[in-house]
Amino acid sequence: MMKLKIDSNKCTGCCQCVLVCPINLQIEPRLEQGIIPPKSKMKGELVMMVINGINRLIHPEYCYNKDFDFNCDRCSQICPTGAFQIINE
Repeated sequence: MMKLKIDSNKCTGCCQCVLVCPINLQIEPRLEQGIIPPKSKMKGELVMMVINGINRLIHPEYCYNKDFDFNCDRCSQICPTGAFQIINE
C-alpha cells in the first residue's frame, strides 16, 4: 500500500502542497485562489494543513480512496525542500 509521509524537519510551512492538492481543492475550492480560510470556516477537513509553521497530515486516508488516483504526486512535486515521500509499505 502506498503511504504519504512528511519530513517535518524539511518542511518550511510554505503551503504550496496544501494549495495544489486536488483533494484539498475539492473540499475547499477557495484554495485555488490562494485563500486558506481559518479551520473554523472551512467546508471540511483537508488532507493536510500547515499548523504552527509545519505541514501536518490531517486525513491522509483521503489519498487512498479507491476513486482517487494516488499517483498524482502533486504535493511531492511542488515541495521545494523535498519534505514529501510516497512510500510503498
